Amino acid sequence: MRTRWMILVFIVFATFLTMAFVSNKNKEYSKVHFIDDEKEVIEKYESTVPLKIVFGVEHLPEIEIVNPDLLFEIWSKIKNLPVFEYVKSGKSSDDEVSFNGKVYFLNKENKEIQVSGDIRVGDKVYGMEDNPAVKYIHSLMEERVFSVENLVKTLEVRENQIEIFTNSSEVKGKNGKVTRICELLQKSVRVEDSKEIGEVLVKYRTPTYEIEVLSGGKEFLRFEILNDEYCSVYYKGNFVELLRIANNS
Repeated sequence: MRTRWMILVFIVFATFLTMAFVSNKNKEYSKVHFIDDEKEVIEKYESTVPLKIVFGVEHLPEIEIVNPDLLFEIWSKIKNLPVFEYVKSGKSSDDEVSFNGKVYFLNKENKEIQVSGDIRVGDKVYGMEDNPAVKYIHSLMEERVFSVENLVKTLEVRENQIEIFTNSSEVKGKNGKVTRICELLQKSVRVEDSKEIGEVLVKYRTPTYEIEVLSGGKEFLRFEILNDEYCSVYYKGNFVELLRIANNS
């Protein structure tokens, strides 16, 4: 009887010790731990605060984002995405424009960034295909890189590398026409309605004339003037946007 009583006391005592140990550990985990090293805190902060993002595509002028609110929005979306270790792949999509550049941080360091179907920053990949945040950032970059201002700047810089065709025949005296095209583009606005874009592209399959912008003898940018109201834009053969000539709408 005494032995049984001692065993019972031992079990109760052991259970109490176990519960006390677990409770103490839980308290420890729930505490806020402060980093005593102020320098370490500052370094961690500065290495995660972007000052600007510079990005673009081959042959077109680069774009800078320095607006703090927009930077915070972009960076917050990226940091909330699932993250993976970057593994280089031989696959590349010819159907989607890929934007490349750098993110510059408060500590004066920078990391490479690539935005396509996912987002790569340094040696990490964020998100995956069809993620709304990735699509939003890709769309934002596309709008800026292929903005009317950036397209006009490209035409002005490459004026001697432009070919204009009407019904497959090269147009003579193109310098004046390039100036006229730049004037038209400056009065254009991007068409956002996907239904309107589809209808216009189907209806006007044969453009009035085409403007090809070359690099090393190869076309990288093409404008198709569909009629007096619309102009479609292609980058390396991929459709990127439809413009409406505002003064004719």
